[in-house]
Amino acid sequence: MTGEQLAWAIFFLPLLSFVIISFLTYRYPEICGFFAAGAIGSAFVLSLWLFSMVVASPEHHLPAGGLTILSMGDVRIHLGAALDSLTALM
Repeated sequence: MTGEQLAWAIFFLPLLSFVIISFLTYRYPEICGFFAAGAIGSAFVLSLWLFSMVVASPEHHLPAGGLTILSMGDVRIHLGAALDSLTALM
């Protein structure tokens, strides 16, 4: 996995867990806790992996693209991630 893919996975794992718990497993509270803890734990492990990738890179920075959400004339709304040593530590 690239650093950008890891960053998006870290962001979307807890969000996906919230959506699944809200719409599919809300009737079974004993499963919801394990599902939420698993998603947050997985995001934590992925964040440690991303941190090790950033620290190991020569410039302590990983290239990350992004995507343009809206483009109208001169106005562009861009969504991306910064992957440097400060953001990896946070």
